[in-house]
Amino acid sequence: MSLMSVARSRLSAVVMLAVAAALALASIALPQDAAAGVAPNLGRKVSLVAREQQLPAFLNDLFSQIDVPVAVSQSAAGVVNGRFAGTADSVFREIARSFSLVGYHDGAVMHITSASEIGTRTYGIDPAQASRVLRSAEDLGLTDPRNTLRTTRSGTLVALGAPRFLQQVDDLVRAEFSAPAPRVAAPAAVTTATASPGAVPPGTIGFRVFYLRHAWAQDTRVAFGGRQLVVPGVASVLRNVTAGLGQTLVQPMVPGQTPGGSPLAEGETLLRPSQPRLKGKGLADIGRMPTLGQNGQAGEGGDAGAERAVIERGADRGALNAAAAVGPGSRYLVSQVGGAHVEADPRSNAVIVRDVVERLPMYEQLIAALDFEPQMVEVEATIVDVNISRLQEMGINWRWINGRNDVLFGRGNDSDTRLAAGQQITPTGLGMYVSTVLGSGYNFISRINALASDGAARVVSRPQLITLSNVEALFDNNSTFYVRVAGRQEVDLFNVSAGTSLRVTPNVFRDREGWRIKLLVSVEDGSISKQQVDQIPVVDRSTINTQALIQEGESLLIGGMTRESSERGTDRVPVLGDVPVIGNLFRNRSETTQRFERLILITPRLVQSSRVQAAAAAFTGSAAGAAAAPAARTEPRVDSTYRHVWPGSRPPAGASGCRTATGTPC
Repeated sequence: MSLMSVARSRLSAVVMLAVAAALALASIALPQDAAAGVAPNLGRKVSLVAREQQLPAFLNDLFSQIDVPVAVSQSAAGVVNGRFAGTADSVFREIARSFSLVGYHDGAVMHITSASEIGTRTYGIDPAQASRVLRSAEDLGLTDPRNTLRTTRSGTLVALGAPRFLQQVDDLVRAEFSAPAPRVAAPAAVTTATASPGAVPPGTIGFRVFYLRHAWAQDTRVAFGGRQLVVPGVASVLRNVTAGLGQTLVQPMVPGQTPGGSPLAEGETLLRPSQPRLKGKGLADIGRMPTLGQNGQAGEGGDAGAERAVIERGADRGALNAAAAVGPGSRYLVSQVGGAHVEADPRSNAVIVRDVVERLPMYEQLIAALDFEPQMVEVEATIVDVNISRLQEMGINWRWINGRNDVLFGRGNDSDTRLAAGQQITPTGLGMYVSTVLGSGYNFISRINALASDGAARVVSRPQLITLSNVEALFDNNSTFYVRVAGRQEVDLFNVSAGTSLRVTPNVFRDREGWRIKLLVSVEDGSISKQQVDQIPVVDRSTINTQALIQEGESLLIGGMTRESSERGTDRVPVLGDVPVIGNLFRNRSETTQRFERLILITPRLVQSSRVQAAAAAFTGSAAGAAAAPAARTEPRVDSTYRHVWPGSRPPAGASGCRTATGTPC
């Protein structure tokens, strides 16, 4: 054998060994079921020890050892424990099997998501365009056994894979639509402008996720007293602004009226007064939602149903007609020109916006203006029942002064001298005292001395809660019973509620006089009487709706809700009182009627935070002094100024401003 042949044989052996080594390295570095979606450097040795470590943190540590950026989806959650050693590929496969994870490398970042996020997308585009998109995906190496892209016989493009893979396919489809169509012969007068590198084509659809801190992304619902109040979230506000369509809520049973006759507030609906008809099924059907196609609405399918869905989301009819003019197979274009779409994510309190890229900065500015830190307000309500039948025991004295005229209605003792001008009107003694000052021209002064120790007054409830400015605070204390109404084949249960319901909405703002609070108050007080109609008790209900503007530290007093209670009793001597005719001499019948008036005292207090104090200091121009010594707030006391609101009455003419209990201006 010649030297040349020996050299050739040795060279071929070296080449075979090199090829075998390359294949071995490829088999180690690449998983058997992935090619394009695999991350580099998975063949490196790693060693990790996890003790109650969160899954995202563990994955970050794993891929940081092989120098691969990683993005972990929020759906990938769990706790990892144990010692892991070996190649990064083997460790990741073990973790992926345990937590049902899927990894996809897009060429720069390793995206890890839950297996439940694998999805399918269908693009109804032209067959020639579908072939070009498929060829581009294969040239870029996007497809693998888990992330596939194929075309059907009709030319429809179908993508199956991880969310990042589907997003890359979306980019290819958008690039195909934004590319200029091939022309046989362009007119001489037509000039073609070349887009700059990295420029976004006009009309490109984009997505943005806005995370909120203070506002709610979704609508919040509060149910009370047979009503349901819906507070729109940021997502609903954006839908109404962009689409001009408000939300359709449940229609009330009585248009514009509640069962008690009070008007419905904006965003408020009535709940069903009875349970759904049972028809022998027990309570199995309660709470079930109607399925699509019920209630006289046939389920729509095909393009007509999709078109109606797009129109209901606020799409422009002209845009739909423009998309339909493209011809068959333009369903993808219809979804793109369907207008803005806003969705709320309650899990992360975020707003997801899909719209043209040029308009996304507009959403950012609007959401930033809506997501501000509100002022916290502590609302304290004191509900007192006063026995009107014992007014003389309680004591009421007042004085009316107008120039030379002076009228005094008093008790004829030393307490009348306190009503002189410049005197302290707050009395001293046991019990509860409420002082009210209305106006400055007439100096109309009234005082209610409620002697709780003598049983003339009783504090029913004193709830305290914290709410936000422009957010309703609700106190509901009701008793509910159900009335059974039987039919031939079905039974209804109607609920009847009675009690006290207090709704307070504070609005905090600041002017030259300082912090002021505007209160929107709605009071509903009801009780179950002893009278019956068809063996069903009658419910007495009274409602008060009012508004007031007060200073910080003042309170609002609401009264005028009265009710009567009658008691009948018989006292008799045992045995002798039961004897007919003669027993009347040994019996004593008594009937007592009492009238009670319910007073509600509402005291709002501002809950100052560090940010609010800093803003207040900046507003007054004394930020340095405020940082050294925070400004003291005026705390409301029992003898502080109260704004007195009685139904059907108003302050005297010319009563501008007010004065405190000491006679100083408010």
